[in-house]
Amino acid sequence: LEVCPTGAAKEAILESLQLMMHAGKTVSDRKNRQGLFGCLHIVLRDCAQDEAECRSIIFDPEDENMAETDEHAEAITRRNEIRKSISLCFEASPKVWCLPKIAEVVAPQDYRDASKPFVAKIDELRKALAHQLSEPKLLNGHPLTGGLIAALMPDLAEAMKSDAPALNPPSLMDAVAEAEAKRVAEEFSGKLGHELAMLNGGMPLACSSLEEAIAARRQSLSSELAGRLAALGACAPAKRAKADFETHADVLCLDLHTRNKSLQEQLAETVRKDQCTKAKLLFAEIYLPMSPKRLTKAIAAIKEEIAGSGLEPRVSVLPDQLRGVLRADLAGYLESLVEDMQASNASEMRRRRLFFALPVLVAVLAVLSVFLPSDGADCGQIVAHRGSLLLAGPRCWRLNFDSSAEEAERQREARERSEAERRLEEERRLEEERKEAAWRQEEQRLEAQREEDARLQRMHEEETRKVFWGGLTLGGTTLGLLRRIYR
Repeated sequence: LEVCPTGAAKEAILESLQLMMHAGKTVSDRKNRQGLFGCLHIVLRDCAQDEAECRSIIFDPEDENMAETDEHAEAITRRNEIRKSISLCFEASPKVWCLPKIAEVVAPQDYRDASKPFVAKIDELRKALAHQLSEPKLLNGHPLTGGLIAALMPDLAEAMKSDAPALNPPSLMDAVAEAEAKRVAEEFSGKLGHELAMLNGGMPLACSSLEEAIAARRQSLSSELAGRLAALGACAPAKRAKADFETHADVLCLDLHTRNKSLQEQLAETVRKDQCTKAKLLFAEIYLPMSPKRLTKAIAAIKEEIAGSGLEPRVSVLPDQLRGVLRADLAGYLESLVEDMQASNASEMRRRRLFFALPVLVAVLAVLSVFLPSDGADCGQIVAHRGSLLLAGPRCWRLNFDSSAEEAERQREARERSEAERRLEEERRLEEERKEAAWRQEEQRLEAQREEDARLQRMHEEETRKVFWGGLTLGGTTLGLLRRIYR
């Protein structure tokens, strides 16, 4: 900014610019100095002269032949050299601006409060600067952005402190591009790691859903990375940074898939244990004996609840292969429970039929003993049961038949029941030993259930004994009545 009340002082302005020309010689050789310093604007304050005339005075070459002295000629030659350097080092043709004098003694804080000619010239200058700044400055063919300038400063400072005769923009830009590309690649690798880590909270996920989530985040960051690396151009560091990002992304995605697979396997094992425990409890709630039709219906309902449509929401995130293995395990376990339940039901049915058949058998035997002839038993015998008079009279009959066959049948049935119960108990013991580790946490609940079953069993046996002894009493009473009628 030069004060110019009567016209442009070309000597002072060119001498000021001579320092920049020396800096240009230090930075680079002449062939690489083209457009080194961007655009040049010279503002002449309080100047009422024509801008074209002022520019001509400052930047148009002077004729050395018009010099009056040798010193004058040397000064003209020196100024012309500066003009040539300015034309070479700046991107566009230099622009001269003549700002009119402000009418106020003290300049206003806001230039818009000044005179209209001054405001119009400032707006024109700002418009020209905005147009030139619409695109970033290029250094060695690379846009000189804020991040690139920040990365350039340390290398530039080190180069200026060295004994090298000149700064080399190409080598500086290569070093800056390498550092910037590495920094950007590390930044985006960290972003991708953070984005993928956020997926851990929602795992396990279905493989397709996980692939879509990873692809969306990776594609977004890859596009953003390409935009950041575009400022470096198609250089080797940018390509290496892109490749490093993709390699790191592959490693992160592989780790995420491995963790998701492990969580899927853990979920499958948890579901298997839960469903097996639930199935065992549901089968324990079935009260035996039960008709085969009702038992089949109850078993079908349990199968539907354990391995049917109710299982699907819990295993929807599992892959097809793992889901098939889980369903096969549950089906095998259910079949083993069904076989045990059917065997227990058959055994209970036989036991029930035996207990209900005994009173009828006793009554039949009592009736037969009345009408069969006696071999001469003494009269006056009294038949009693548990202190109650059943038969009494002067005439007695003795049931004379061999009861060894009946006793043998009873012993055989007792042995069969004992053997069946022993086999069933052995099978249950083996099954309990095999699955003890998985069902340890349910042991207390199962113990309570077994105690309840035992209580119900005792109640049932008590009722059965009452029916049995009631049948005997009925048989004895019937025999006594028939004896009295016969007398």
